[in-house]
Amino acid sequence: MRRIRLDFVQPARGLAPSGAAALVVGAVALGAALWTYGAASADREALQASLQTTQAAGSRAATSAKDTPGRGRADAVLASLGLPWAALFDALEATAGQGIVLTGVQPEPEARRVRITGLARRFEDIATYAGRLQGTGVLANVQLASHETREQRTQFTLQADWGTHP
Repeated sequence: MRRIRLDFVQPARGLAPSGAAALVVGAVALGAALWTYGAASADREALQASLQTTQAAGSRAATSAKDTPGRGRADAVLASLGLPWAALFDALEATAGQGIVLTGVQPEPEARRVRITGLARRFEDIATYAGRLQGTGVLANVQLASHETREQRTQFTLQADWGTHP
């Protein structure tokens, strides 16, 4: 009987030309990527340095203008806490409906003003709504800032003084 030779390991062959070409192309691509990354990293560091110098100059000016840094922001927050927020939201809820749909409220506590945006079925509903807001006593000088009619709806923006009444 003849012997059976089982050899599962194939003899090593040399690197194929296509494999060598793929390695060279990959190495060139890696080099290009690293070079691009280095250039972008240098740009980023330069921008950060210029931003820090700008911020340092701005903070020196702000510090000289105020007693302590952040004092102006803290004063603004304290002033806005004293405004009648609950009264504003109660007035908006009480006057809503009747052809008006509110889409946004933008309070400006520093200026004691509020901008109200919404949609109305008819232009006349906006005037009625502004009158109802004025009548609440929470908002004063309610004025139509802008309006635009599209597809049988009128989009509007009202502006009013707020927080002037207790």
